[in-house]
Amino acid sequence: MNYSQTSLCLTLVVLTLTASVSSDVITARCDVEVNSAADVTDQVTGEVFLQQSESGGPTTIVISLSGFDTSDANVLHGFHIHVDGDLSNGCQSTSGHYNPFNVNHGAPTSSVRHVGDLGNIEEDSQGRVETFIIDDVVSLIGEYSVLGRAIVVHAKEDDLGLGGDQGSITTGNAGARLACCVITEI
Repeated sequence: MNYSQTSLCLTLVVLTLTASVSSDVITARCDVEVNSAADVTDQVTGEVFLQQSESGGPTTIVISLSGFDTSDANVLHGFHIHVDGDLSNGCQSTSGHYNPFNVNHGAPTSSVRHVGDLGNIEEDSQGRVETFIIDDVVSLIGEYSVLGRAIVVHAKEDDLGLGGDQGSITTGNAGARLACCVITEI
């Protein structure tokens, strides 16, 4: 089985498992593209699928990316939902992390965190990421829905708000924006 077949299988398995819990689900897709407003060596592209029951509950986020620069030391990359689904100036126009409750940045498992704080994703030796996240804070429904917002893949590891400085409690010191996409319901 090649890379794209494995990616498709992972996506289908996770979404099918989630859908089997409830037949009434909301599904969204985010087509990841390289940040056109920055000079980046990583040429990250791919797709992210999000799915949640119409009645609420956890959101499943399936991530399939490739194009990470394997010659650098950065294998962990901050992965966040940003406020604006605006790519008119590449990933630079997505504003900051989605933080409707105006709290400090944190880990996905922290009781205090931005809605958009999804921690880190880890690239493999081929510069790919195939993983999924199940998150109880991100939602595709209601007042704090992430539909129409952006996902941003960062250059460096997110310090999860534990870095001891202002950058840590706002962005996790995750660095430049490598790639991004707009979350769109399908």
